[in-house]
Amino acid sequence: MALKFIDGFGSYKDVTSITKRWNITSVLGSSVLETGRVNALGNCLGFTGNKLRSKSLGNHETYIVGFAFQNVSLAPTANIMTILEFLDEDSVQTLLRFNTSTQVFSVLRGTTVLGTGTTQILQGAWYYIEMKVTANGTTGVINLKINTATELNLTAQNTITTINNQINGISFRGTNASGGTGKYKLDDLYILDGSGSTNNDFLGDMKVETLSVGGPGSVTNWNPPAGYDNYQAVQNSSASVYNSASGTDVIDTYSFNDLAKINTDIAGIMITSSIRNSDSTSHNIKSVVRIGSTNNVDASSQTVNSTAFQDYNFIWETDPDTGVAWTASGINTAEFGIDLVS
Repeated sequence: MALKFIDGFGSYKDVTSITKRWNITSVLGSSVLETGRVNALGNCLGFTGNKLRSKSLGNHETYIVGFAFQNVSLAPTANIMTILEFLDEDSVQTLLRFNTSTQVFSVLRGTTVLGTGTTQILQGAWYYIEMKVTANGTTGVINLKINTATELNLTAQNTITTINNQINGISFRGTNASGGTGKYKLDDLYILDGSGSTNNDFLGDMKVETLSVGGPGSVTNWNPPAGYDNYQAVQNSSASVYNSASGTDVIDTYSFNDLAKINTDIAGIMITSSIRNSDSTSHNIKSVVRIGSTNNVDASSQTVNSTAFQDYNFIWETDPDTGVAWTASGINTAEFGIDLVS
């Protein structure tokens, strides 16, 4: 699988809930959710914090990150600040740095500048940034694109600071980390790991549309709280209103609102379920895509071992009914849900 994660910041009820989907070590400070790059697609993140760190993405030599970026009011100490880091656990292998004086990006290994771009990033304008890093001590690669045009293409580089030719996470940094003040906006994010035959290289300027539960599904085996149908419990944002289940292979599916803006070039979908344990036993869950009368259950499971609600993300790069890329009609007619495996 190449597509690892997407986020359009349109489904969060508040900034605090972001850490349920990202790493809990993220420090968002006074960051805010505000009108996104494409208004009809919801919010973006107005980032003023210390770091927004991904959960572990798995060890791979190559990672590609795409995101919409707008410099709102950045005023870092000495005019320079880190925007994006490619991580090997807690160590930064390679990073993307922005200079608010020259208004250009540079890429670095540690404190060593490997290349500096020439495209000026004007304050108040949106840009779509894509960065690919291959982690290697001698044959490393860094490719930076701005609005799909190549800004830097560096080969035969040392792109690691550890002994490992690998990346397993990314982190966005704010002025709270670099010193100084100010904010930038972040939207329409994707992360690829460079593997496989699908979504293994730059996707171009992408948009992320968030769909919410719109009505009941065909399979309702989880138990809703009194006074709610299953889908209504999911629609409710209160932590005290939720569906519950016990046993094995217990499936719930829901119908979702239709896509409003995206109708072509769909790279994949991510099903996110917010789940916690009500006992001390670890449980396994899978996502479900129901098409017609068929429940397509994810091949891989995730383990729930916390009594606090956390987000669990499942990627489906292709339509399981056709085996090829999703279409808007395929998404709009499908139901999505969850399987308590054990």
